[in-house]
Amino acid sequence: MVGADVCRVVERRTGVSVVSAVVALAVVVRVGSLWWHGVLGSSFGFDEAVYFIGAQHLWSGELPYRDFLFVHPPGMLVALIPAAWLADLVGDSSAMAAAKVVFALVGAACAGLVGWLLLRFGVAAALFGGGLYAVWSAAVWGETMLMMGPLLNLGLLVALVLLRRPEGVLVAGVVFGLAVTVKLWAIVPLLVAGIWVLARYGRAPMMRFAAGAVAAAAVIVATSLIAAPGRMFSDVVGFQSGRPRSDTGLGERVFFFTGSLIGYERIPNLLWLVVGLVGVVAVALPMIGVWRGRVAVALWDEPVWWSVLALAQLAALAAAPSFYNHYTGFAVPALCLLAGYGVHGVRENVSGIRVQRLVAVVAVVGLAALAMASVRVVSGGHAQPPELAAVAAGHDYVWMHDPAALIEANISGRQIERGCPMFVDRYASALAEVAVVDADLIDALPAAAGYQEAIVEQFRGSDVVLISEYQLTELSPGTVAVLHTEFARTGEVGRYQVWERTTN
Repeated sequence: MVGADVCRVVERRTGVSVVSAVVALAVVVRVGSLWWHGVLGSSFGFDEAVYFIGAQHLWSGELPYRDFLFVHPPGMLVALIPAAWLADLVGDSSAMAAAKVVFALVGAACAGLVGWLLLRFGVAAALFGGGLYAVWSAAVWGETMLMMGPLLNLGLLVALVLLRRPEGVLVAGVVFGLAVTVKLWAIVPLLVAGIWVLARYGRAPMMRFAAGAVAAAAVIVATSLIAAPGRMFSDVVGFQSGRPRSDTGLGERVFFFTGSLIGYERIPNLLWLVVGLVGVVAVALPMIGVWRGRVAVALWDEPVWWSVLALAQLAALAAAPSFYNHYTGFAVPALCLLAGYGVHGVRENVSGIRVQRLVAVVAVVGLAALAMASVRVVSGGHAQPPELAAVAAGHDYVWMHDPAALIEANISGRQIERGCPMFVDRYASALAEVAVVDADLIDALPAAAGYQEAIVEQFRGSDVVLISEYQLTELSPGTVAVLHTEFARTGEVGRYQVWERTTN
């Protein structure tokens, strides 16, 4: 139900106002938080810096897998090519800041799409579901950085709009295919949507859906796949499937969905598991309803499929070998759609003006609390010293441990053009060799022979090394010996020691 069909439930002007309000709220929470915390032009995180500098390598003519390690499909790098182009004009740091704002706006658009999808259930459902997406830290975490989540969620929500009509299945497949090239997790909603299309529209539309997905994915991955098929498979599939399971248990994974309103350690892990179980049951209610009513699959309404989708995504998150706070965003669109539908159900089944007003007050207070929590949790990486760019600018081949530092010093693009040796993703390079959980990685790095050899090679291609005391602990004695033999410490800038080359 899109376009004119929405007017049967909500007048078009009202619908546009509702969606606009949701989008505006999401923009304020995301962009406002970035500005408030001062992380737009500095304090870039590690993962987002990897994606940005990887896009710069791609823009320079290098290919992922063939020329550098990248442990995801290439879609994220392709999406960031405009930012890499912009870096040539305005500098690396400014271009990345602009890209962060664009991704925040993509997140705001996702909130608006949640509201749009819920308009068929009334204004209250659209405002609550869209508003929840706008302020919930489970979404905001990954949408205030250059992460894959905003692109996956945008693709999912656009596809859900398209799937409301049989004519939209081909384009919906294309959208899902593009999402899979960003992150393999998109296979989960792709499969759910394929079953949905088959059940609702039949085999021929499902085949069009599948053809669109395959064609779109092929366009994005073809060049990299042809150039280095074995490396691409080992980097993307082999690396991800071979990662050891992190020590982030199910209880802590549930905690990350709660908006960080209560500290994880303040509640016993068992209680977090109970909270998670209650949440899963609530998510499953639409499915339970059609199962008890013996409703044919072909007649399932959208909320039932949202329930299937959310359960599949939550199962994927529970089974994932690693888990970080921004992973929660993967399931947020379906959860917010179900939350909005739940508000619709409450309003339909609760009588009395006072009770409905109480529900409205509780909803508003809850959204306000989540918004304040979201603003609190937004963060970046380490703030770089202001003098870093000036020190780095005085050298031709600069080695720095962190790609974010290269970007904030406005030398990442220049270094790539000059062919300076560097890691795109140093931790992935190390994990591919030592295969330990993140908590044990730092201690394991000095024994990673291949990783240390790569650093020595990079040192020998550089005329200055900027490295912190903490980063020195990741080096083996042999690597430190090369640093002391071929370089001399000449000063420091912020937390970085400055080591300048003394030998040819």
